[in-house]
Amino acid sequence: MQSGKAQTSSGKVVAIGALMVDLLCRVDNLPQAGEGVVVTSSHMTLGGCAFNSAEVLRQLGISCELLAPTGQGMFATMAQEQLTQRGIALWQPEGVASDNLFCEPKDSPNDFSTPPYDCGACICFVTPDGQRTMVTLPGVERHFQSAWFEQAPAKEVSLAFCSGYEIDGAGGHAILSYLSRIRHDSPDATIIYAAGPRIAAVSREKTAQLLSLDAVWHINDQEALAYSGCETIASAGTTIAQATHNTVVVTAGSLGAYVFEPVCGNESEITHSHVSTTPVVVADTVGAGDAHLGAMIAAYMCGMNWVDAACFANKISAAVCQSIGATVTDEKLAIFRQLLHEKQQ
Repeated sequence: MQSGKAQTSSGKVVAIGALMVDLLCRVDNLPQAGEGVVVTSSHMTLGGCAFNSAEVLRQLGISCELLAPTGQGMFATMAQEQLTQRGIALWQPEGVASDNLFCEPKDSPNDFSTPPYDCGACICFVTPDGQRTMVTLPGVERHFQSAWFEQAPAKEVSLAFCSGYEIDGAGGHAILSYLSRIRHDSPDATIIYAAGPRIAAVSREKTAQLLSLDAVWHINDQEALAYSGCETIASAGTTIAQATHNTVVVTAGSLGAYVFEPVCGNESEITHSHVSTTPVVVADTVGAGDAHLGAMIAAYMCGMNWVDAACFANKISAAVCQSIGATVTDEKLAIFRQLLHEKQQ
């Protein structure tokens, strides 16, 4: 089990997962079967769980290596244009020919019939109450390959995190193998699993591999209830923490967050803390969970325990909920960055 105290080393923070193109569509109501609705406004931006969290880390002054391929195609071009505008240089695997980087592995080296994977995309329907319903167009982020990680950092890693969307995909085993290498080469590293809506779809084999990593889990209340089969957040968080032997953070929207932690020396006994939040007027909830994860990691790396880190993350998540899209401007997070590093000094 990882300690509830922050990581104070100067090791790397690594984000593994998706960078995608998000198309945000505001609608008065969601369409029923056979019905058509008219979008009242739309907005295209960068998204994807790993990118959203890594972007918050960058904005809060925490260096992070983002391992998220963009692929080749229409959405990849859009993503690269957005990255260029933001001045972000994305990780690319070394030692793999760029021509074959985003293609499905072939049975024959002379088989070029399969086109390269495009960047994934997500259509988010946002209703007037700010809630979002997503339709995902999977892309290269579902097809990680082991060869991509050969030159990826594994030693001197302080923290690494990934999401359930990519673990559930065809490339999930490659990501899990890489995380196992981090656990071996950096035994004190904190590994965080952000399960996401696909939590119940991840195979038993992959879930067993995740549990062997002693990872901290970051999930929302619906995911916790679905995975555990429990009827309350308290029982769900306790059940999951007993299975993971580590901290579980459950976000719960306007209710804030709950932190479940095994007691040292008796990991079957779980303590839990409720971390409240200040209600805000919600523009949409797109990316709120990803922002919470990124902010929580930033606070943890700056010396906070998980409970205090969740309290800080609630504030960042609330700021994202008040804006349209999964990310906010650097200016909106500048005051939080200042406060975070003042506490560190």
